[in-house]
Amino acid sequence: MRRVLRSVLPIIVSLLLVVPSCGRATKPETPEELVVAMRKAYERKDADAIMALTADPAILPKGAMKRQQERYDRERDRDELEVELKRNGMWYRAWKDAKFVSAREHGDHVHVTVETTNVPTEIVLVRQDGFLKIHPAPGSFD
Repeated sequence: MRRVLRSVLPIIVSLLLVVPSCGRATKPETPEELVVAMRKAYERKDADAIMALTADPAILPKGAMKRQQERYDRERDRDELEVELKRNGMWYRAWKDAKFVSAREHGDHVHVTVETTNVPTEIVLVRQDGFLKIHPAPGSFD
């Protein structure tokens, strides 16, 4: 019995560590990790993971973006995202092939260049809940 337990225990521990993270968004620490996590979430058409990787401006510190924060509707964004995923829309097609190009720190946010369908695109990341998330209104930043 001990011999069997010793040989099965590492497998059980591995499963306990791996299975809970399946299908969930990772907690990206770097811009490159966020781009990879977002790409994988779009590949799986996982709206929950995509929303988990998207910052909620309502809980960011109020500042110059106060008007945008007050108008932002996370539920509306989620509904639009689900339609987008079902239709294999423009954002789905772009993100499922996205590649990290570069990142530039700007104090409280990070400008990131991502290549989507061979076209460089800018996104903005902010720290929220202890890890990087994409900001839904990148035009609000310098």
